[in-house]
Amino acid sequence: MSLVHRHKTLLIAHWRIWRQSMIRRLEEKAVAESKVAVLRTALEHVILRDIFVVWLKHAQDRRSYRVMRDKGHKFKRRRLLAISFKGWLSYHNTQVKQRELTRKGDYFNKTRLISSYYLKWRVQFMETLVNRHQTTLSLYHWGRTLERKLLRIWHLYAKEKKRQRGRYLVAMETYRSQLLVSGVTQWIEVASAMKANRCSIAMKQNIE
Repeated sequence: MSLVHRHKTLLIAHWRIWRQSMIRRLEEKAVAESKVAVLRTALEHVILRDIFVVWLKHAQDRRSYRVMRDKGHKFKRRRLLAISFKGWLSYHNTQVKQRELTRKGDYFNKTRLISSYYLKWRVQFMETLVNRHQTTLSLYHWGRTLERKLLRIWHLYAKEKKRQRGRYLVAMETYRSQLLVSGVTQWIEVASAMKANRCSIAMKQNIE
């Protein structure tokens, strides 16, 4: 009986020791799990904070990149606009100068042509005036000569009439006078035709 009782006592003592050790282990495990949970929560907070810091830095970098890119685009657009405006202004000034030179060249050519035509017309007009004056003088001298001849013929005729010379001589003198008058008339017609021809040529040249 004493052995059985001793055995039971030992079993109960071992069971109590095992139970206490199990309780300690469970408590230690619970404490460890609690510490692990706390550490895990802290680690998650640290990881989330680091992730947020990285994301925030990345967002700031992207924002800075967008700002710099927009500034670069604006600067590039302004530079291209300035270059384009400078090129357009240079082209516009070149076109204005070219139009001005063309206008001055046309005006100079027109003035030169007008001056040339005016000088030609003036020379031709002066030649026409000289020819007209010479023709007038020639006609005047010819008329005076004709008058003297006619007067002389008339005197001869009067003398012959007074002296009652033969009709044959009178007829010859008359015929001779008629021939002279006919020649003068033809010469006047020829001179008038030449004058009209000169006037026509001068008018054509003035028109051209």
